[in-house]
Amino acid sequence: MIKTRSALALAALILTAAAVRGAAQETIRSVTLEEVLSLGTLDDAAILQWTGVAAGPSGEIYVLDAMDYALKKFDASGRFLKKSGHQGAGPGEFLAPRVLAYSAGRLYVLDQSRLGILVFDAELRYKTALPFPSMLSMITEAGPGRLAVSGLSPVGQPARISILDGEGRLLGGFPFLDKVDFYLADSIAAAADAEGNFYLAFFFQDRLEKRAPDGKLLWRWSMGGPAAQEMDKIGAGGNEYLIPRKTFYKSAALDRRGHLLVLCGGQTKHPSRDVFVFDPAGVRKAVFMLPEPSHGIYVDEGGFLYARANEGLTVKKYRIVYR
Repeated sequence: MIKTRSALALAALILTAAAVRGAAQETIRSVTLEEVLSLGTLDDAAILQWTGVAAGPSGEIYVLDAMDYALKKFDASGRFLKKSGHQGAGPGEFLAPRVLAYSAGRLYVLDQSRLGILVFDAELRYKTALPFPSMLSMITEAGPGRLAVSGLSPVGQPARISILDGEGRLLGGFPFLDKVDFYLADSIAAAADAEGNFYLAFFFQDRLEKRAPDGKLLWRWSMGGPAAQEMDKIGAGGNEYLIPRKTFYKSAALDRRGHLLVLCGGQTKHPSRDVFVFDPAGVRKAVFMLPEPSHGIYVDEGGFLYARANEGLTVKKYRIVYR
């Protein structure tokens, strides 16, 4: 008998719920990484400075290259296939590409020098630009064909996550800060699970959160370090403002077993290398270290972890081994 789409979705949800329960009950003694693939080397120009990575359903790998002003595609074996884009402000061009997300056969790019979201298909053909009224700094898949985005809010204003469909239409959202206390206080990385819950890692606050689809706070966790962030003053002539000195967290990703992986910043023993592993209830289960410092981590549907090497010239793909 052929299963209906709703039956398949229900089966997937049941499997996900079982994996989440397993992650909550699991004892992890150690976590190791086994390298399975490397893209880009010191001797070639395949990648100049990658800022974003995503994987498609057949294992194809997409890389956002900031210094080459391009979106690049590799097959599952790491063979370079094609690239799209160059420097400029026209359709499909890039000025400062920083963040990449994949959902339902489309690639979504945030360029920090342009408003809105640039959209490409799986073959890197430019499709459109989705408008958004403010500059965005975070984008992540929130279910097939759904995106969660957030930007930087002025000091004194609330910070919000907005949920969009694949065409940029607003579906909902919620505030995650009632008031931004200092510039960059609302800088976050985010990941969404199959049930629509959001995991938020704050760059410049000692703060990790899990929130329900309606924004309700489910748990909050911190390292318990210094109570106040160290700040630096920049600017002059009446345009001075304070910015945080160090990051607490840099990236967040969910693996297929329901673990939350959080890449730490400059406040741990191994800056930009320590990765905390949490269960869905917010209990820290383990800590492991990346082979090299990375600006972020990404976990694909197969459970493989991607991180930076050679100061951005290389994308490393690892199998995560829990014991």
